[in-house]
Amino acid sequence: MDGLFDRSLFLLVFFVGLIGLQVFLSKRKNKWLGLIFPLFCIFFSVVTILLSISSSWLLIALIMNIPTIIFLVIYFACRGQFNRNNELEKMNILDLE
Repeated sequence: MDGLFDRSLFLLVFFVGLIGLQVFLSKRKNKWLGLIFPLFCIFFSVVTILLSISSSWLLIALIMNIPTIIFLVIYFACRGQFNRNNELEKMNILDLE
């Protein structure tokens, strides 16, 4: 039972770290950095579906793309905030002129 707790705690810390890294990358000036994890997840999903022998490939595709959806939601939320702040900064610069 203790090993299960340790593994669960490790996975929780790992996923929280990935989400934190996704937020960090999505807020960078280079918009492509925030797309690293979603593209990796899509690639991994396609490879898993192609290697799958079972006939339930649609269910596998849905389950495998849950992290992709989460990373894309984080990306678009952060980029929206980044773009909004960027526009406000441009407006403030124009107001000072």
